[in-house]
Amino acid sequence: MTVSINGVYSHNYIDGVLVKETLNPANEIVNRGHYAATTLSTVDADLDTANIKNGITMFGFAGSADVQDISDATAIEAEVLSPETFYAVSGGIRTGTMATRTLNPANETVQAGYYAATTLSTVDAQLAAANIKSGVNIFGFVGAATVQDIADADAAIGNVLSPKTFYSVTGARKTGTMATVALAPGSNAYPAGYHVGNGGGLDAIDLDLVTANIKSGITIFNVAGAATVRDIADANAILSDVKTGRTFYSVTGARKTGNLATVALAAGANAYPAGYHAGAASLTAVDGDLAAGNIADGITIFGVLGTFTGGALVEDIVSGTISTITTTGTLSRGYLNQSVTTGTDYDLASDTTTFAADSLAVGVGFCGVETPGSSDFKMRLYMDGVQVAETGFIASGGATAVIEGTRALSGSTICKVALHNYNVADKNATFVAGNASGDPIPAAIGVGSVKTA
Repeated sequence: MTVSINGVYSHNYIDGVLVKETLNPANEIVNRGHYAATTLSTVDADLDTANIKNGITMFGFAGSADVQDISDATAIEAEVLSPETFYAVSGGIRTGTMATRTLNPANETVQAGYYAATTLSTVDAQLAAANIKSGVNIFGFVGAATVQDIADADAAIGNVLSPKTFYSVTGARKTGTMATVALAPGSNAYPAGYHVGNGGGLDAIDLDLVTANIKSGITIFNVAGAATVRDIADANAILSDVKTGRTFYSVTGARKTGNLATVALAAGANAYPAGYHAGAASLTAVDGDLAAGNIADGITIFGVLGTFTGGALVEDIVSGTISTITTTGTLSRGYLNQSVTTGTDYDLASDTTTFAADSLAVGVGFCGVETPGSSDFKMRLYMDGVQVAETGFIASGGATAVIEGTRALSGSTICKVALHNYNVADKNATFVAGNASGDPIPAAIGVGSVKTA
């Protein structure tokens, strides 16, 4: 009989006895009714931690860590080490078939399978920095600096100093054969090979490599030639070109001593001798008569512009005389042969005149003479004892010589013309004369003066 109260709650009774419900471990259904006190694990002994998935708590039972959901596991037997067992994909326990492997140092092959923990250098002891090229990192080993790729090295044994060793081109170690050589001071050779060198430079090898031995303007191995070392090949001076006592180099290397005489201009001569002239402040310092007042106005002589304007007016003439000389030699049919001693004068004509202090004396002389040679006689003009002019050599045979000169004079002075014998022997000068002793010969002097102020 079933009793209901307000149609909500009911109990089953059999013969007045209350009938109790029980749970069925075969399903999860809980029927309505009265149940005796119990536990779910008592009803179903499988309700146990060992039967519940890890992470799940079911009716107070927390799942065991050993119970896992294997639905997402994908391993197969070949992927699990033999003979280990596992669960994956489906619930049946499986046994792995994966082989246990080891690395072989003889090759680089890594076969599929299980490998025990180790290090690669334990498997192959050659895996070391000393065996790896510099700059390369293999499994954590950085190559040593002493290990180099020699493929781009091209040195041959003849390029390397003997007996040094090296690697190049191929792996075999080689020994150099390059000889050790050196420069020699007595040779111009520059041998191939290794030169030890010299910290002191090339001049430490050849002591002659110094400035004093190198021509000026030339630099040999960075040593410049001295200014005192000259190439004399283009010099052509000879002894007579260089002042006496001075030394020089020319033409050849031997030092020479000059013999050029020292000479000078003389105020009393028109000669311009060859030789060394020491010079003076000016030509006027040599001959004081080389002055503007002694040179015609507008005329320049040796840089001195003349200002003398005398002679233009009669009143400028102070005085003037003409004198002749009479025969004193030996007459022969109208000719006078006059012997003149070598190196001396023979006076032809003279005049004594008194000059004012501000006057310039002017002298003119001439003679007609025959000379034995063309280099024997010259005519000279003297004024107050000073030679002021001289002609060139008088030609041999009959000739007429004329001379003139000037000098500033004052007071009574003697002016004369004379023949000078330049020959090394006494010589005769021949004059056309009269028929009697004392007749004049063709020689005379004219003396005058003009105002200078």
